[in-house]
Amino acid sequence: LKRTPNCNQYKLPGCPRDFSPMCGSNMPTHPKECSLCMKIREDGHDTKIIQSGPC
Repeated sequence: LKRTPNCNQYKLPGCPRDFSPMCGSNMPTHPKECSLCMKIREDGHDTKIIQSGPC
């Protein structure tokens, strides 16, 4: 089940140092939700989270 990342909680540039990998619908594994949100802001794509953990 795809879900939308909660990007509103990541306002500042940079991400916390936690590591909790997740698989995005753009297929690479992202190290955490924050880095997925940064990629969404950079690319403008509506990427969803496919699953927690690596792809």
